[in-house]
Amino acid sequence: MFYFSSVLSDTPEHLRQVYRNLLLDVESYLKEKNLKVYAGISIATGAIGYQHLTKNGFMPVEGPKYLQKYRFMRIDATSTKTEFWSRVLST
Repeated sequence: MFYFSSVLSDTPEHLRQVYRNLLLDVESYLKEKNLKVYAGISIATGAIGYQHLTKNGFMPVEGPKYLQKYRFMRIDATSTKTEFWSRVLST
């Protein structure tokens, strides 16, 4: 299991570098440990979080909500919309 937290920055280039380095580290770890990632889950804690997650390919999960308020969301190789998630979910 991996835990990622969203990163916010006023500088888009900074974010690109952060995610590029994170991707390389994750891919290296997965290869070294001979692991595969098939899916991921997240919690959208508001409209902006929901928007961010859907832009990446996360889909809302029907059913109970975290703290009866926040939607659970999932992602897999068929739903991903970004290079980061495409590469993580295909290793």
